[in-house]
Amino acid sequence: MDMCVCVCACACVCVCVSERVCVCLCVCVRVCVCVCVCYRCRAGWRGAVCDQCVPSPDCVHGVCEEPGQCICERGWTGARCDREVHRCSSKPCSGNSTCVETRGGGHVCLCSPAYTGENCQLKKGPCSANSSRCQNGGTCVNTSGSDSRFSCLCPAGFTGSSCELHISQLKHKPRVKASGPAHAFHKLLLRPAESESGPLVTHSQIICFSVLALLTCLVVLVTTGIVFFTRCETWMANAKYSQLVRQQRDQQREQHSLNIILPEKIKLSNYSKHYTSI
Repeated sequence: MDMCVCVCACACVCVCVSERVCVCLCVCVRVCVCVCVCYRCRAGWRGAVCDQCVPSPDCVHGVCEEPGQCICERGWTGARCDREVHRCSSKPCSGNSTCVETRGGGHVCLCSPAYTGENCQLKKGPCSANSSRCQNGGTCVNTSGSDSRFSCLCPAGFTGSSCELHISQLKHKPRVKASGPAHAFHKLLLRPAESESGPLVTHSQIICFSVLALLTCLVVLVTTGIVFFTRCETWMANAKYSQLVRQQRDQQREQHSLNIILPEKIKLSNYSKHYTSI
């Protein structure tokens, strides 16, 4: 920053006429020395205390937060903020409404008789007249075909025609049945809430039963296999033994011979050659 020194024979006032020039205005009262300071701002900043940024030179309808920026004002767009925004081109108005552009890039929606709201997005009915019909954050929906009926879309955990009932509270409250006109005395029937019964068989029990059944089947199959293979081995051994016995019998029949013991001095020439003596 630059410093200006004014020497006056009276009271003085310093005025900065530019970033680097200061002027002393003296009002003579007594001898005094006035010191005036004029700031010289950095490039891109201006103002008495250098707190205003300077936008880009070609910025038409824009402002800046840092030197050289060009942030467009409402209703203008483009790199130089020189193009006017036509809001109605994006069709912000819903239903059978008409969009009318206003100065500064704004718009107004002219709604049809059946709709209302800033963008004509609300259908006329009890919901549009009173938005608090649904409690606990419920959404009011006008019923089609009627101007006086509505329904509420309740968030999770709430129920009722106006979402006024909490589901957790209903589980502990007795059920109440009533009928009759609003001005008559009601006969109430109270009974305790039905206790919720859990499932007869849990998921873990089903798994245990399945494992036990599988093990039982495996034991039965292994036992049956052992008995079957034992009996099969016995049957095969018996069959093989029977076959060997038959073969031996057949061989004995083919090679069967008769040994006759005869006394001495008996000639065998008179007998068949098939007989032998020992």
